[in-house]
Amino acid sequence: MLCFVPIHEQDPKRIYIHPIENKIQIGPMVKNRNLTFGVKNIILESLQEMDYTLADSIQNSDYSLKVELIYFDTTRNTIRFGSNGYETVESV
Repeated sequence: MLCFVPIHEQDPKRIYIHPIENKIQIGPMVKNRNLTFGVKNIILESLQEMDYTLADSIQNSDYSLKVELIYFDTTRNTIRFGSNGYETVESV
């Protein structure tokens, strides 16, 4: 007796990851290469868990992913007049 069980194989989802751009303009993470490598590794691990295959070029991929790192820092300004203080917080 032969029993055929249908196997539904999905085509592998191929994704191309563009080079990660660090566009941070202020703070300690400006041009930090370790940050870009770390983010890329986290993305690769997450995509592998979701059964994506990494494509070597955008022409061979079904999807593409572009990541830009942007950091919003806050600057603190303190102005003192006599014994009264005034503090402002601005998003840069």
